[in-house]
Amino acid sequence: MTRAARAQEFGKVYEPCLRLMLKKHPEQYCYPESFVPDVVARMTLAFAAGTYSQDGPAVRMACRQLGIKPSRGGMEEFFNRQEVPA
Repeated sequence: MTRAARAQEFGKVYEPCLRLMLKKHPEQYCYPESFVPDVVARMTLAFAAGTYSQDGPAVRMACRQLGIKPSRGGMEEFFNRQEVPA
């Protein structure tokens, strides 16, 4: 699986996490829920490029759901992991 494909996979888990955090803590976000698809699309590109921040609560929640250590190293390991041929 390529880094871009892993970023897409992460983005699919990240979106519901972001929606939940936005509903629970709207004061922490400067955009309405209608912007979430655009934010997720931009973050997915950032995940693929390695230009993301791992500090947001939605990113950390997505990491936990995927079993990834919510750190730069843990996320980079996930994004750069190569599938071992069977």
